[in-house]
Amino acid sequence: MRFSVPRSLSPSPERRPQTQGRSTYGLNLVDYSDSDESSASEEDPYYDSEPEVAPQPPRARVKITQTPEQRHVDETIAAIRLRTRHHDPYEEWEKQTRKDAFRVARKDHAANQAKQLSERDKAHSQEERRLAAMHTRQLAEVEGLLSSLKIQQQKEEDTLKRTWQERDKALWARIDAGIKVEEDKVRAKLDAERKVREEAERKRAEEEARRKAEEDRKQKEAEEAKRAAEEKERLRVEGEKKKQEDERRQAQEEQDRATRLAAEADGMKSVGLTTSEDDWKAARRILLSLKSDIMKPIKDEKARRSLWGEYRRKITPRIGQLTGDAQAIKDILTFLDTQVMRPNPPHPPMLYTGLCSSLAKAILLQAETEVTAEKKAAIPLAHLTSALLDTLPNFPDVLFAKLVQRCGPWAIPCTLPPTDISGQPWADDDARAKALGYRRSVEDNVPREPVGEYMQRIAGCMRVYFAILRIPPKQNAAAQRHPMFQLTRVWMWFARLLGSERLLDSPVAAQLMYTGLDILGPFALQVWGHQWVKMLELMYIGVTVGFAGKKLIGGSAPDGNAPRMRLKMEVEKVLAGTTDKLDLESFYPFLAYIAAHAHNHEQKPKHPALLHTIHNAPNPDVPPVGLPDGSAARLVVLGDPIQADSGGMSHLRHWFPQAASDAVCRKLFRRIQFEGSNLPILVAICLVILSEIYTTKADLENRTPRIRLAYKSSPIADFGIVAGSVRVTPQDQLAYFNPADPEEILMRGQNPDDHYWLYFDTIRGETVTLDFGMYTFNNCLSVRPPRNFQHDINWAPALFLNREIYKATPYLYTERRRVSFLRSPEMHEVVAYYQ
Repeated sequence: MRFSVPRSLSPSPERRPQTQGRSTYGLNLVDYSDSDESSASEEDPYYDSEPEVAPQPPRARVKITQTPEQRHVDETIAAIRLRTRHHDPYEEWEKQTRKDAFRVARKDHAANQAKQLSERDKAHSQEERRLAAMHTRQLAEVEGLLSSLKIQQQKEEDTLKRTWQERDKALWARIDAGIKVEEDKVRAKLDAERKVREEAERKRAEEEARRKAEEDRKQKEAEEAKRAAEEKERLRVEGEKKKQEDERRQAQEEQDRATRLAAEADGMKSVGLTTSEDDWKAARRILLSLKSDIMKPIKDEKARRSLWGEYRRKITPRIGQLTGDAQAIKDILTFLDTQVMRPNPPHPPMLYTGLCSSLAKAILLQAETEVTAEKKAAIPLAHLTSALLDTLPNFPDVLFAKLVQRCGPWAIPCTLPPTDISGQPWADDDARAKALGYRRSVEDNVPREPVGEYMQRIAGCMRVYFAILRIPPKQNAAAQRHPMFQLTRVWMWFARLLGSERLLDSPVAAQLMYTGLDILGPFALQVWGHQWVKMLELMYIGVTVGFAGKKLIGGSAPDGNAPRMRLKMEVEKVLAGTTDKLDLESFYPFLAYIAAHAHNHEQKPKHPALLHTIHNAPNPDVPPVGLPDGSAARLVVLGDPIQADSGGMSHLRHWFPQAASDAVCRKLFRRIQFEGSNLPILVAICLVILSEIYTTKADLENRTPRIRLAYKSSPIADFGIVAGSVRVTPQDQLAYFNPADPEEILMRGQNPDDHYWLYFDTIRGETVTLDFGMYTFNNCLSVRPPRNFQHDINWAPALFLNREIYKATPYLYTERRRVSFLRSPEMHEVVAYYQ
């Protein structure tokens, strides 16, 4: 039986046939010892491959007789040897590849081990540092805890010492209090004994004084009773004598007055004029005729009443829609003339007269309500009424009669006669009050309106009447205008009022005279000239010195004080001439340019910061720094000295080289330029206003008005300087650091807590603020120069706080003190000395 080993199936790069010895079983013959060594060498991976042992030369074949079992064993052994000694190149290559891979793996393993050892050493180092830091922190915490415990222990010791001291103090205080209590007891006992003795002495003294005072009182009462009886008897005798003299004087005055009035009436009638009593009687007669002959028949007949009511309801809305527009006045006049008063076909005479009465009543009611509330409403109403007087026939008589009805005899003026035109005395006080123009009060249980309401209502009607007298009539109606609505009535009205002592004693006289002067004062001065000045002098004497018996115009009643003062001021205003109001809101830019020019004046010392370069960069984004006094400001560090310049851009860039932009550079220059000298500039401006504006006088001959400041039509009553503080944030303040000046190395800029500004108070009590010193605090509100103002300054800083801005910034200023220039006698002396 033959055995053989199959060839290897793995591919090999090279297979060469080798001649080897074979046994009878076809097995290669190998040396067992060599095979064992090769096998051992192949199995050891730490040894390199060795060259193969050269095959043994073939032995001579000797035919040996063996048993089959022995031969099988030998062949098996030979096959095994042959297998172990077989040299396969692929297997050698595979073995070499495995060795190379192992060598690379060993190298990578060594590198990885080195890397791991390095990382482990690094981690150990970091962990040691972390532990050291943690130990340091824990040590600091322990030390801090020990320190806090020590401080706490010290506090507890201090508290314990303080407690013991307080306890000791309280103990001694109780001891002292106990001693004091005992002393007070002894002292109280001594004081009680002393008071008992003093009380006894006082009672004896009081009893003696009371007895003596009683005797003196009885004696004095007896003397006073005797003297009072004598004084009463003397007063009775003097009263009777004075009464007889007054009755005799009044009778004589009445007789003289009647004689004078009769003579005046004869003289006036001879020239076609009437007396005040005649004017009142004529108006009263027309009024009674309107009631009885016109209005009563209209109201009694239904058709007439309906037609009259229809047209009357068209009058009141049109009068209420009256405004100051000339075209609106013309439209209302055309409507009243063509649609109400004189339509086509015309009204019957009775209805026309009734509508005239309704139109006059609507005009006077409008004057009582609207004109009393707003004086300017009298002008359009007067223009409409004047046009109606020139257009409608019989309307002037009706209007004046209704005016006398609403205002009483003050429209003429004259005293109310004791009897009506019928010759019968007035039925009662209500009838007489109604004839005087009084109306029933809106209050309960009050029969007539108060004097104040009566005075204001009549003043509204008379203001419209005076305004009508000032308006010239149409050219074709000048000669035909009613005498009661001609300009000559102005002189006649004032002359009659100043000639009646009884009328001048009423508060209504002062109020109506003031109303007349407010409308006609300057105009009458142009018409009558020096004669009107004499009339004004009489009024001024009446409100300051008084007439017969030192009686002032308006009487001694409290209601006459205010009208008398208004009349006095109006007389002074007319005598002084007209006033041209200079609006402060339009004028303050001129004052701002005066202040800006003062800052640029050559005599003002240059700021140190403008004479040195800026070494740092105080741009808007730089935060403020703290100062030694606890405040904070934006610091400006001064550098090398430079020459002062007007502020050209090239110079500014050299002055402030680190500026963020040209605008920032220019703005900082202006802020420093306008810093300081705020108070002297404000004083100079106030003196200029006082000397150049408030010393101007009106020239009556040349008709040149005086000039006064005003704000929104309200005259300025006072102006001056306010000292206080202004709210400014630290980043808007400046401080200067000059290393080259050892005396003043750190200089603070303008202090917002020591600030000054101007105030202007109006008559209405409103205050307007004008501040020229806020630009240095980064409040860069400025104004342009006024028109036709020649100056090299393009703008000037000014903060004008009117009522709108003040509402938005009510807490910007804090006032501490103010100094008035307009009301200061010392400032008046300065201005007088200067002039």
